[in-house]
Amino acid sequence: KIDRPDDKVVIYNGNRIPGGFCTAFKKHTSYQNEKITYTVNIPLITSDFQPGDPLANLLDYMGVKNLNWKVIDNLFEYYPLNEEPFVLRGKDPESLANLASSPKEKANVMKFFSMMKKFYNDLMEKCHLFPNPIEAIGMLCRTPSAIIRILTDGTYLKTIDKIGIKTQTIREILCAAEAFLGVEADLVSSAAELSMIQSFLQNTSLQPTDGDTFQTLSDNLAERFKELGGKLELQTRVKKVTFQGKKATGVIIGNENISADSVVIATAQDVIAPLIEDGAYISSIKKRLKKIEKLPPPNSDYYSYFLIDKKAIEEKPELLNTAYHIYKLPENNEIDNWKLPVWVPNELINDKYYVLTMVITEKDQNKIDEWVKLRDTNLQKYTEEKEKMAWKFIKTLQDVEPLFVKYPPLKH
Repeated sequence: KIDRPDDKVVIYNGNRIPGGFCTAFKKHTSYQNEKITYTVNIPLITSDFQPGDPLANLLDYMGVKNLNWKVIDNLFEYYPLNEEPFVLRGKDPESLANLASSPKEKANVMKFFSMMKKFYNDLMEKCHLFPNPIEAIGMLCRTPSAIIRILTDGTYLKTIDKIGIKTQTIREILCAAEAFLGVEADLVSSAAELSMIQSFLQNTSLQPTDGDTFQTLSDNLAERFKELGGKLELQTRVKKVTFQGKKATGVIIGNENISADSVVIATAQDVIAPLIEDGAYISSIKKRLKKIEKLPPPNSDYYSYFLIDKKAIEEKPELLNTAYHIYKLPENNEIDNWKLPVWVPNELINDKYYVLTMVITEKDQNKIDEWVKLRDTNLQKYTEEKEKMAWKFIKTLQDVEPLFVKYPPLKH
């Protein structure tokens, strides 16, 4: 913007605050006539934001203020049924191999981590995005295994099967990230999953601290964007992208057609198709729409927040010291998942309470459609049904975590 001052750049955002998935906001409620204020925040883990790291350098280059970060050593604790819990630590993933049922399987687990590390490093250090012919030939010579893996990419679960990892607990731990991605291990791309998991194991895992959230980062980026002359239009939803000839020419907002030299879409996959369908006569847009049609519909997540007594955390401090806690559920449970993820942000409220958060991924598109229809047609009924669902989750949690039988949640 500084180099090209005549450019006009506008971001349209349907939300009331910038941030998308990183949005965090304050909620206010009461308990026993006492006012309660807590933060609703998706507790993402990230990396590469510490001083000297790539993303920190990028923020510095853009003139954007960085956050205060804390290091996460314990990524998650997994609670199998009738077995000891297992903590996956970022710097000690090999400890998982000790759960193997035979020396051969232990070697297979180590092979899995070695393969994942090599693939990640080849991808990040030696490969090119959209390589030219000379770069592509060089990649074939330097990173043949990574190239073959990308070209023959199967699902993550098939990769685990092929390597020969059979112990159920190990498989469940390796697939625990399903809880946060919302995509099952037998559907997700192996290459994508391997890269994501290795990034957390190899790099320093971080979460915002000292009052910062990912919303703070979004706010900092938005403020810098506006300082440089950009315009941010919040609570403004784009209806359509307009086309003429073989290019996008603008967007429609309300009844207004706004022209543009370039249009960039940054939104979820299920929202893209209606935005660009008027350009279906263009071959590249037509191909994009066909690809979107083949994608599985996105899952829907139930997030439930419960006020809990700090005595529960004093009795089990690992609920704060480990980022996520994932409980194996017995078969034939009421929730259509084999695991229940929970976490407790390190935010003590009124010196008495913490907020327990649970998330369940709904995979059935028919059920998702029913919830959306109910929300649109009967908001009161929708709210009541959500309340029932939340307490059903708590009953499920109490079946696998005795702590919350001793200290039942105080309020939803």
